[in-house]
Amino acid sequence: MQAVPATVSCQALCDREADCFEHLCNEDTASTRYTGLGSLIASQCMLTCTEALLMSRTTPQSWSCLFESSCRAALGHNACDAQASYRCQ
Repeated sequence: MQAVPATVSCQALCDREADCFEHLCNEDTASTRYTGLGSLIASQCMLTCTEALLMSRTTPQSWSCLFESSCRAALGHNACDAQASYRCQ
């Protein structure tokens, strides 16, 4: 239940995905081995994200859902219909 950024942006999306990745992968592996990898994940996301594409594929409902839902619901179960997912390596 995070505050929903007022503006749809790659930075906000990538930061949210990176934060969720760290938490979910640590939970899934019952470890802390992914702690600290968020900045790397966010920077990789920023390399491939484009504002125009993000805005064309994001509805106000899906944007809010990504931040208001748990990481597990939003990314693990794609509850926000945002084609979001994660994979621990």
